[in-house]
Formats: sequence, structure tokens, C-alpha cells
Amino acid sequence: MEKASIEQQEEFLRKLEDIKNSCESLVEKVGHLQVDLFNYPNKDLEKKLEKLNNDFSNQHIYISEVTETYHGNIDKLKQRVKSLLTGTEKGKYIPPNPKRLSMLIASTFSIFVDRGTGFITISTETSKPDVMVELILNTSQETDKLLKERFF
Repeated sequence: MEKASIEQQEEFLRKLEDIKNSCESLVEKVGHLQVDLFNYPNKDLEKKLEKLNNDFSNQHIYISEVTETYHGNIDKLKQRVKSLLTGTEKGKYIPPNPKRLSMLIASTFSIFVDRGTGFITISTETSKPDVMVELILNTSQETDKLLKERFF
């Protein structure tokens, strides 16, 4: 659930950054038009462009602040998920990679395969069983998917 939440939050952040970039583009375009008016003065248009430039600039500042705040909230959420999984409280978020995930699984889980039935037994000890159940389920599903892709 947290993973889906983080992915959704990152999608929102990408859209906010897109809005910020669009606003920045509007500021630049109005600025270019204002420069062009130096050669062909038009007082009425200059006043309107000045107002547009100020409004767009203020909106750009505002959306930049919103984006930075939202980015910080996502980083906090990632840190919370990381601390639940690793048991560590502080540290900068590092995106997962296969080697680190493999090391975490090897140190966290005990895996036994019954050769007679083919059943796999996965066990772990933790103070946060909900997190481990979700991790075991996700690991099992991804492993199943990977094996099916490679061998079937």
C-alpha cells in the first residue's frame, strides 16, 4: 500500500513540476514580447504585458514553493517506509536496487523448500509483522512473475 502511495505521490509531483515548467515558459514568452516592444512601442500592450509578467512570476514562485514542499513530503514518506523496512531511523533515501534487496531478503527471511511437495516455507521474526507480511507477499508475487517470464 505504501509503495502505491509513493508512486502516486511521485506522479502528482511530476504533474506539479510540469505546471511549474509551463508557468516558467509563460514568464519567458511574455519577457520576449516585452523586449520586442522596445522596437515597436505600444504603451497599452506594455502595461498589460507588465501585469501578465508580474502575475505569471508570482504564480511561478507559488508553484515552486508548493512543489518543493510536496517533494519534501514525499521524501519524508520514503524515509518512513525505509525505516519500517530496515529498522533505521535516519539516512537519505536511496532507491532500491536488486543487490540491496537480495541482501535484505537473505538477512530477514528464512526460506525452506520441501523437495517432496515442492512447497516453499518462508519465515521471519520481526516487531512489525504487517510490514513483513506485505514484503513476503510482494517478494513472492514478483518472484513468481519473474520465474514465469523466464521459464514459461
